[in-house]
Amino acid sequence: MKKKFLVVTLMVLLLAGCGKNPKLQDGKEVIASVKDKNITVEELYNALKERYGTDELIGLVDDYIADKEYPTTDEITKAVNEQYESQKKQNEEYYNVDFKVVLANYGYTEESYKKALLTSYKQQMIVLEYIKSLITEEQIKKYYDDNMYGKITARHILIMPKKTENMTDNQAKASKKEAYNLAVSLIKRLDNGEDFATLAKEYSDDTVSAENGGLLEPFDNNSGFVTEFWEASLKLEVGKYSATPVESQYGYHIILKEKEDERTPYEDVKETIKSTLASQELNGDNSNEYISKALYNIRKQYNLEILDNDIKSTYEENTKNIEG
Repeated sequence: MKKKFLVVTLMVLLLAGCGKNPKLQDGKEVIASVKDKNITVEELYNALKERYGTDELIGLVDDYIADKEYPTTDEITKAVNEQYESQKKQNEEYYNVDFKVVLANYGYTEESYKKALLTSYKQQMIVLEYIKSLITEEQIKKYYDDNMYGKITARHILIMPKKTENMTDNQAKASKKEAYNLAVSLIKRLDNGEDFATLAKEYSDDTVSAENGGLLEPFDNNSGFVTEFWEASLKLEVGKYSATPVESQYGYHIILKEKEDERTPYEDVKETIKSTLASQELNGDNSNEYISKALYNIRKQYNLEILDNDIKSTYEENTKNIEG
């Protein structure tokens, strides 16, 4: 990052200084001298071009394309500012360092770093659109079948084993067994016709839902419930309760399934699923490959033509194995 900042700075100085430097007899502008050696602007430019020219040029091209594809809106600005504030908070609260000092060490000001985040955000949107174009109908349908469910309305009674700091292993096992036996006894009372909500209010260790007779907010597989609870709820028929206690990390659950909604129609969530799958791919093992291909392809769409033979040769070498 420091190198990139240095190169950009030098390029700006070169452009700003043209016509103000002393010249040799052959007309080349001098940027520095040491003993009897004069270093010209042309020499510096060629050295910078050889080291960084291709990366800098493509960076300028990609910045331009990102701005054309996604003009900066209030929504984008808000997202970038939130990202900046999140990084700032992490550095200052968790690492106890001044974020401006961190940025300065990498050659950034607050303003220039936000600009870099803005470009990165827009390019990520370009990459996501590219990945979405690769996702098949078959992949979308499979995700829909495997992951999309209607909301379930249920009540539960949670029996938690009693725990203390100095409890021995045997005491812990005994407490767990006691909790299980209590759950079994409550199921028997339900079998005998007792009211689920009444038992939940009296016995459930989930004090929040217990006040409402064990009633939970409607939930699905994305609601954050533990796997054991979700799978048991899904398998239950509407109007039925658990025949045996359902064990999870919290203890033993007795679940009463009151309602299950129809899942959202496929066409209504198709685009959402496509975006979800694209995000998963971007965060997976092939992320760098997707980024390279997406940016390479969109440069072609914008008819990128490199006129400098050296930079063109380097670019073609760097991208020769990229296929859209």
